[in-house]
Amino acid sequence: MDQLTPAQMRWAVVIIRTCRRSPLLHDDDHRARAADISLEVALAESSLTMYANGNNSTSLTLPHEAIGWDHGSVGLFQQQVGGAPNSTADWGTTRQCMNAAWSTARFLQDLCRQDWRTRSNWQLAQTVQHSADSSGGNYRRWDDLAIATRKRLWRSAR
Repeated sequence: MDQLTPAQMRWAVVIIRTCRRSPLLHDDDHRARAADISLEVALAESSLTMYANGNNSTSLTLPHEAIGWDHGSVGLFQQQVGGAPNSTADWGTTRQCMNAAWSTARFLQDLCRQDWRTRSNWQLAQTVQHSADSSGGNYRRWDDLAIATRKRLWRSAR
């Protein structure tokens, strides 16, 4: 995937806008890198697609573009809903995790607790998301597209 669909672009704008406005990020360089990492994760986890989960009936009633079955994961970041069937983590409620701005802000909370100086984007993504692929390959492969997308949309995502 080197070309994003209009729907994927809309989600990317929400992610970038949330990073630009985050009170946790103190300058544009930090905000841009957070947007790169956030986009990398959303590309790896959902291909920038809003997922409901077939194991979570609440998610099926909310706006979504696809249905997945991975544990209790929902949304762009495939965050697991606390207390949902098959969830092994608690990122928030179903409604929160399927709200692109909220889920990005929640991702940023954990990202901002990490040491950014000594880790690459994919290492930070892996540390926050705890992907089963600990080599980071599932995130690393999206690094270039994430950065290019952020650069393309940065000015318009205010």
